[in-house]
Amino acid sequence: MTEYIDFINQWVITNQHHAWWVIFLIAFVESMVILGIIIPGLPFMLMLGSLIATGVLSPWEVIFWCVIGAIVGDGLSFWIGQRYKYHVLELWPLSKHPEWIVQGETFFEKWGGVSILMGRFFGPLRATVPVLAGILGMNRGRFTAWNALSAMIWAPAYLAPGFALGWLSEQGELGPWLALGAVAIALIIAFIWRKLQPKQSDPSTT
Repeated sequence: MTEYIDFINQWVITNQHHAWWVIFLIAFVESMVILGIIIPGLPFMLMLGSLIATGVLSPWEVIFWCVIGAIVGDGLSFWIGQRYKYHVLELWPLSKHPEWIVQGETFFEKWGGVSILMGRFFGPLRATVPVLAGILGMNRGRFTAWNALSAMIWAPAYLAPGFALGWLSEQGELGPWLALGAVAIALIIAFIWRKLQPKQSDPSTT
């Protein structure tokens, strides 16, 4: 994975004016059902954030194409859910992890439209909630509104850690202390998000 990230990083640096489609694809794959599980998008988002911090890429251009890619990825996942219903869940790797589907349905039923936003930040939920929204018959207009809103929040949030790391790498002796503070904040945020996740039921009680 590191080799691919390094290759894309160097390509973007060399071809800045054509980087938009790479940015779009990174966000699209991260948001797409199946692909978002197989190909982890976070390392690539960290890379993009670092390139913003070092001045290689414009923050507004990166955010714009990340938002568009995320909207298209979730939108296509929603359409697949509407079109193929539960048949899509028979595909690998979803077929090997039925607990992801149970968690996704529980999450969607509990949070409704908000699950589209929150699901972007939770592992397998990121790639299952949009398709489940389509399967379970969520209104297309309502989904589109939540999809757009969630993408506009998700993109800068996922780019921020990479930007921070890129910025900290240029701060000399102050860098390690700033990095420690950033890690502490990230752990607090991760703890809060973890508390919001749906609890799995104990099979022995069912």
